[in-house]
Amino acid sequence: MVEKNEIMIRPMKDGEQKEIVRVGKRAFKLMEAWFVGTPKLAMVADYNGKIVGSIMYKY
Repeated sequence: MVEKNEIMIRPMKDGEQKEIVRVGKRAFKLMEAWFVGTPKLAMVADYNGKIVGSIMYKY
């Protein structure tokens, strides 16, 4: 069990793609945001049930 106020790194779940794109576009402003696509596979940083970061795999 994850204690409160800890970041957990876990695989992306189905249905989280839009939230991952939203977080990515907030992190990368201007031109870099154009390259944030919908991931097929990703790891997410989950903070108390909220996605706060991700690592997207492109292949």
